[in-house]
Amino acid sequence: MKEVKQQSKTIITNKQYNPTWAELYKTLQELLDRRQALLEQVQEFQQIDDALKNYFSGVSICHIGPYKVRGHEVEEESFNLPIRLKNKYLHRDKKWKVEISKI
Repeated sequence: MKEVKQQSKTIITNKQYNPTWAELYKTLQELLDRRQALLEQVQEFQQIDDALKNYFSGVSICHIGPYKVRGHEVEEESFNLPIRLKNKYLHRDKKWKVEISKI
């Protein structure tokens, strides 16, 4: 685990690091394998987090064992503009989207 973290840090942060294709391929495959292993945990975390936040919605403060849950109302701003004004000031940027799936 520690080795995988170190490899990913080296690939991402060290621009002078120039591995052979075989080293890079092996490292990327290990990172993809680790990502796949963690995916289920992320999904479980998200389900539990959503359920807890839904349950505690409207609760200002609560202590349960070593946990402190606090909530507050947040005001969100939005603009409802006529489409001609919205299009006049709309700015679009293109960015690359990466999707990873196990085959």
